[in-house]
Amino acid sequence: MALGNLYVTIKDAYGAPAVNADSWWKVEGSDAIADMYVTVVLKSETPGVGTLMTTTSTVKAFRPHSLAKWHDQVVLPVHEGTEELRIFVCKKAPTHWWQSRHRRRRIHVVAVAGLYVRDIMRCPVLDKKFELFTPEGDPNPAGLISLELKFVEGESALPPARVFSLLTSSSPAAWRRGLRFLLFGFAVGVVTYAMEKRIFRPYNKLLEKRTTTT
Repeated sequence: MALGNLYVTIKDAYGAPAVNADSWWKVEGSDAIADMYVTVVLKSETPGVGTLMTTTSTVKAFRPHSLAKWHDQVVLPVHEGTEELRIFVCKKAPTHWWQSRHRRRRIHVVAVAGLYVRDIMRCPVLDKKFELFTPEGDPNPAGLISLELKFVEGESALPPARVFSLLTSSSPAAWRRGLRFLLFGFAVGVVTYAMEKRIFRPYNKLLEKRTTTT
């Protein structure tokens, strides 16, 4: 039975200098900036529910302290037996066509956080920074993540999904898509002009001459 929905707003996250935060944004073997996103997971003991998860949009981290900003909100249904909310800060390396399918799908978890759902349900809205830790279990914090947590009791269960993203339209990926579209349009215009000038214009002149002679 669904008790309601949990709305999680992921604002930003950054690494602690003590744990080499630069490794958050670096791609292995280069200084390229990796794509970063957050996976939100609800673990439930309810039969037939199991583990529910959804992800944020993908952004680029800023190099100082590896700050990454999302401002995404996701929603997951809370059922009887839902115990823990887990947050995974992940990065993925840029892919290339010559790499194997396994390497193209390579994902690396850089930091994690865990919260008890019962503690979240006691507060109308929980807006604060939470400590992140390395997946290896190092007791020292690996960084901080800013979250806003809101449980809406009695609401009809919604499927795990991203509700909105304030940065989707201005994310680097969106800018790259827009730039590629503009460049493609420019290239098409140049090719069309060249074809009209070199191919069709001589024929047009020839037709004009034939028309005048007749």
